[in-house]
Amino acid sequence: MEETNLEGLTPEDAHAYILEYATSKKLTEKEREAVLSEIAAWSQKQQLAQTQGRADLVEAAQKKLQELTAKQAQLEQEIADLTHKIDIMKQQLPLLKARERSVDPDLLLAEMEMTLGKSADDLLKEKELNSSINTMNADEELKKLKEKLANQDKSE
Repeated sequence: MEETNLEGLTPEDAHAYILEYATSKKLTEKEREAVLSEIAAWSQKQQLAQTQGRADLVEAAQKKLQELTAKQAQLEQEIADLTHKIDIMKQQLPLLKARERSVDPDLLLAEMEMTLGKSADDLLKEKELNSSINTMNADEELKKLKEKLANQDKSE
């Protein structure tokens, strides 16, 4: 049953997915209740037709009752299927929650600092220092290139 496989969903998405099935189940149950009400009404109509001796109306009411009974059976089956699917999906929720990893950024930072032997501030300062050294080197190279070009213009 592919539709009941919640693998790859977050627990929140899985809850929303299950809620859609539960909503569908509730709507189907309401439809079943409406069909049961119709069955009761048509049963009364059939009894009334029998008391009046109207065989044609009794037969029509009987056909309608058969249709409604078949629809009720279909709805009962749908409700059972939805209930089964919901139960299967609910069993997967604890596994999804267990797979969800939570990362503590402070703990991760502390582990990185211990591994590197430097703090995050030291790493940031080192990066800024490297950046400024690279900028100074580029400035010196540019100055040398300008001097070289100026010397070439003078010699020509």
